[in-house]
Amino acid sequence: MKSTTLQIRNVAFYVTLPSFFLVLVTVFGRAIGSSGIPSVPLALAGAVVVLATFRVKESIVHEFFFILAGASGAALAITLIVFGIMRMLGCPPGGDGGGITLPMILICPPLFIIGAVGGIVCLVRSLK
Repeated sequence: MKSTTLQIRNVAFYVTLPSFFLVLVTVFGRAIGSSGIPSVPLALAGAVVVLATFRVKESIVHEFFFILAGASGAALAITLIVFGIMRMLGCPPGGDGGGITLPMILICPPLFIIGAVGGIVCLVRSLK
């Protein structure tokens, strides 16, 4: 029987997948940083995936992919939430010269996809 932490991590990982695509459709479809509300489930689930992965004893490959997916999803979501708050307060983001914007918006989505595909492959292989 699987441990409770492993089950929580897997459920949180499964929540991050549709949450990521919801964020892509709603936030990136309109304008970057227009609203941070759809990003909240991704941020919470990504943080749970990372924290639970640290507690579960697995191979380094499993840990790498789950931490990559959880951390990049949570970082992307937290950045979008902060951008939404800044926009609500009347201070549009973008004055940092791309120091935060470019890595979080252009690098985190591909890293999440790599981590998610690797995590799915690891989960499928662990079933056999």
